[in-house]
Amino acid sequence: MNRTLLLLTSLGVTLVGCAAAEDEHVVALTSALDVPQIAGVVDRGDTAGRHFFELYGSFPGETYGARVVCNGVEVPNKREYFSRGQINLSIPVMPSGTSCSFMLLASPYAIHGVNDRGTTFGRRFYELYGSFPGADQGRGTYSMAGAMCDGTRYPARVEYQSEGQINVSIENLWAPAVCSYPLVGNVQLSNPIAPRALAPAGLEIMGVNDRGTTSGRRYFELYGRFSAQGLRVESVCDGNALPTTITYASSGQVNVALDSFPGGGDWVCGFTLTGNLEQRPRRSPTFHAQGQAAHPALPGYVGTYYWGGRLSTPGESQLGKATANLRTSGFRSARFVITPRVRGELIQGNGASLPYQIDTGSFDVACPRERPFLPCAIRQPDYQAAISEPSLRNVVLTAYDSASNGATGWASNFLDEAYLTQHADEVMGEYRDLTYALYETQRGSGKTIIVSNWEADNMLYCGSAYTYSYDASFRAHCTGVDAHLRGLKKWFRLRQQGIREGRRLAGLAGYGGVTVAEGIEFSTLDLMHGLGPNILEDLIPDLRPEWASYSSYETINKLSTPGSEPVVRAELNRIKSFLAQRSPGTQLMIGEVGYTASEGDLLDPVRVKQIAMTQTAMRLIHEAGIAIAILWVGYDSTPSFDSVTGETTWNLHDGIMENDGSERLILKRLRAYVATLP
Repeated sequence: MNRTLLLLTSLGVTLVGCAAAEDEHVVALTSALDVPQIAGVVDRGDTAGRHFFELYGSFPGETYGARVVCNGVEVPNKREYFSRGQINLSIPVMPSGTSCSFMLLASPYAIHGVNDRGTTFGRRFYELYGSFPGADQGRGTYSMAGAMCDGTRYPARVEYQSEGQINVSIENLWAPAVCSYPLVGNVQLSNPIAPRALAPAGLEIMGVNDRGTTSGRRYFELYGRFSAQGLRVESVCDGNALPTTITYASSGQVNVALDSFPGGGDWVCGFTLTGNLEQRPRRSPTFHAQGQAAHPALPGYVGTYYWGGRLSTPGESQLGKATANLRTSGFRSARFVITPRVRGELIQGNGASLPYQIDTGSFDVACPRERPFLPCAIRQPDYQAAISEPSLRNVVLTAYDSASNGATGWASNFLDEAYLTQHADEVMGEYRDLTYALYETQRGSGKTIIVSNWEADNMLYCGSAYTYSYDASFRAHCTGVDAHLRGLKKWFRLRQQGIREGRRLAGLAGYGGVTVAEGIEFSTLDLMHGLGPNILEDLIPDLRPEWASYSSYETINKLSTPGSEPVVRAELNRIKSFLAQRSPGTQLMIGEVGYTASEGDLLDPVRVKQIAMTQTAMRLIHEAGIAIAILWVGYDSTPSFDSVTGETTWNLHDGIMENDGSERLILKRLRAYVATLP
């Protein structure tokens, strides 16, 4: 998933030949390509549901992608036009008050010809001829995670590369097809353009008033800007498009009547207006309304992961705003990120950072970069607003220390045993002081706070255990796995010692009524057997942490195959039995569980499958007696793009909430479902 690369690069893990077209800049290499420069941006407004921009400047190179961040959220974008002096982009139409920033990513390669070599052993091979500056087979300069062929995305990889030729193979492509080949590598960044306010959308709903049901029809008042001809209202409620009649219309208010409105009180509707304004077709941003403003508490084992994605005005902390949404949705378990990267990846041209829009100006004054990151960061208002939320009983922290991860989160010294030996006191001390700060600030709260990591199997295998499992060229580049394992064992042991010492000091100070525990996250079960070590079997038993967190995709993705429930049930129970025998005292939690969906509000077959599989996965987890299961993800994962066409290629739509904070149907259905479980 594209989130994997975002997470890896946020931790400073080196990517070897496996980058997807999302965070290419983290694998940028020195190149002869001149740095692209954006000299100006012209806002062309919205047409047919998309907002258009013209970027002027100097744009050398042959391929361009873009990153556009609007109100603290990276949004999918499409390149509409390219020349050496102008690039046009479009994004989905956004609500009023939105500000966006821009950055371009350029690569100097050019594909001049393609030779189809046919399919062998399930992979179709192509020779790409052209100019590929800096291509080096040994270094793996260029990589490719997938290709679009006849409108379908297929897994793909680079098999050979030189400056004049790159060979690629595409999995499960059996016949000739028209493909794009989004190579990634040798990337240059443009100058960033600071956030600028967008021209308001021509059509926009800014408020909804539910007037109730009369004679079998549901009535709503819509407020906003409606000065368009030929107005139509599209209403999708609980996944179904409902017949909608406009009963009144003015420039500031439109009243509608809906037929076949769903029964019950916990509904969600998305309203969208279309019409013509200034001789252009317009489509408003979708406005969501819900039947219930707040919900009863979910079972304690149901949690979600907040990794950014909540639209917030410039200067507004996402952490507090998103945590308020968790409260109204009834969550009692949640997971947050606390790593130096939260101040290390600035929103383009801005002092705020991804993924939480933390103001790094005031943050760096409170927590200077020469100070240990974790104990200072956890005391700051942004993080306190999240972890101090009274409704949250279980808080999981994906935590990385500045002693090994660097002041801005780009180092990966947690893999280096020699470095950790030399800096043992700093690493241990940072977790000791984090633990003490958690006891001091959360004393008497009754919370359980688990200090964990992100998918250590991927850390072990150069960013992707999955790629290592099937790609021989990746394995050839990913050397030193045994050394990585020794480094990780050292790092986890130092972290363990620090947490235990912090607990001891907190006890001496009289701080109680809260539990701070350690967790180690793993992400493979059987995948690496016969290929190399894995975290569950080769690391966790040596340290016996209080929690083992399973990022469970290897297991839960099996639910896409009919009749697989017994297999998933057996795997969860096998992990529990393994821990009981080999790591007694270690509890199992599910650190990530979730599935992708499709765009929009309609209950199409993809969304039906997402809901059904999520319900089944959570039932099996509950039946296994697992105390915490974290849903990936609160808000949609970061989109990625094809660096050749500029087209967004991955937008997983995997969030359980809209970026405006309203609930998606999957969360409402899951809430009703888990309430029926014993």
